[in-house]
Amino acid sequence: MPGGMGSDLIKIIETEFDLDMKFIVMSGHAYPRVEKNNIDLALYPFLKKPLDIENLIETVELVLEASQWRL
Repeated sequence: MPGGMGSDLIKIIETEFDLDMKFIVMSGHAYPRVEKNNIDLALYPFLKKPLDIENLIETVELVLEASQWRL
């Protein structure tokens, strides 16, 4: 994201909009961390780059299953 980070987008959506969105974070860092804007990426499903497609599919399935239990 030119001039920003994915965590900036998460913060905007969570604080300025009344949307029930789920996020999956991807990063080249080995572990999720607290970003400069105080978003703790450890609170979200985390995928490390380079992306493994099987891990992506599994993570998306887990997030969708968890969302269904909240309805």
